Amino acid sequence: MNEKIDIERYDEIERLMTDLSSPGIHPGLDRVIRLLNIMGNPERSFPAIHVVGTNGKGSTSALIEAALRSSGYSTALYTSPHLLHFGERLTLNGECVSPEAWRRSILRIFDCVEEDPSLKEDRPTYFEIMTVCALTLISERSPDIAVIEAGMGGRLDATNVLGDVRLSVVTPIALDHSDFLGDTLEAVAEEKFAVIRDGGRAVFAGDGGGKLSRRFREICDNRGCADVVADEIIDLDNLSLSLSGTTVSFKRQGEIVDLALSLLGRYQADNARMAYLACDILMEDFPRINKADLLRGFSSTKWPGRLEVFRKEPPLLLDGAHNPHGMSALVASLGNLVGSRSLGVVYTSMSDKDYTTVLGILSCSMSCRLYCTEIPDNERCAEAEKLVLAARDMRWAAPPIAVTDPSKALDLASKECDIVVGCGSLYLLSWIYRNYVKP
Repeated sequence: MNEKIDIERYDEIERLMTDLSSPGIHPGLDRVIRLLNIMGNPERSFPAIHVVGTNGKGSTSALIEAALRSSGYSTALYTSPHLLHFGERLTLNGECVSPEAWRRSILRIFDCVEEDPSLKEDRPTYFEIMTVCALTLISERSPDIAVIEAGMGGRLDATNVLGDVRLSVVTPIALDHSDFLGDTLEAVAEEKFAVIRDGGRAVFAGDGGGKLSRRFREICDNRGCADVVADEIIDLDNLSLSLSGTTVSFKRQGEIVDLALSLLGRYQADNARMAYLACDILMEDFPRINKADLLRGFSSTKWPGRLEVFRKEPPLLLDGAHNPHGMSALVASLGNLVGSRSLGVVYTSMSDKDYTTVLGILSCSMSCRLYCTEIPDNERCAEAEKLVLAARDMRWAAPPIAVTDPSKALDLASKECDIVVGCGSLYLLSWIYRNYVKP
């Protein structure tokens, strides 16, 4: 069956999910717990790794899953959002779950909602229904281990219902979704750290020995949880970036481990450090994990839309950076990749994001041309002219311009610049995957 047909069928599943759910975001676990109880509590039937954080959740999750699968364990991986099609959100042993399996699970859940007065009145959201579907599908396959990425926050995220969490993983924390998580780093961190289980185990990316690392240790101590702060355990050395990937050395108490990642970016070395320590901790429960299999899994990991080489000549890179932390991570990698070549950035943003700060970080860090664009048929997308207005007094290689058609923006940038980067929103990347014809 060709990919186009598969994508169309996954689109049907996504539309069905949308039709059956309530719109918007409604934080809280009551609906999810009620639905899981009716479904027989599938979330209790498999061991899981719970991954939360602001940036790097998806890549870190993918690295952990690949290492476990490379070590001979059967795996599930649940992530969001998707780029090309809905099926990307759940894989079993590296393969997307079929549209038919999704459809059966969704319709079963729909029957449960219709038969329960409280759920019918307070209908679950899109992400809640999707999460219950995914947990049900995972339970049916009974993998050795499931890697579950949170959607937003942690404390009230629909994924924070897992019954057998072997490890809580907290990736870098930054300001995002402030309306729901709070407008300070401390408030956001509390939401993320809330997933740490009593008597469990947890690893945090760290913040250079700052207040978030101290708060993480304090919470772990209070809950009798074994804790690891990644940036205090492993130093990164010999970092090298090219369009082929990332190489780095991990230095830990006299031991040196050399890694070659197909993933590109300085931040991917940080994510790999997190995943490496996670797997090290998991060896107690999963003794078949070994260094050779772990490194082989890391080297084969693919994660679309994270400083991904979409086109080699002329180079077109795609990155999902959409908040200040993500843009800071992106420019830290671009400096090594661009060198003396000219850079063009095709950028868009959702209107509720802090795009002024994001653009400020980009303009202060890189000499580049800025092409502001829009995503067709996306009501949340900021207008290209507003993005140009926000950027006009910043420092650029040429005055920013608005090109509302993303294809035309990419084509123009490719003609005027040596390297092009598309960033600002995963919705933009998704549109490029589906619609952009590489010239």
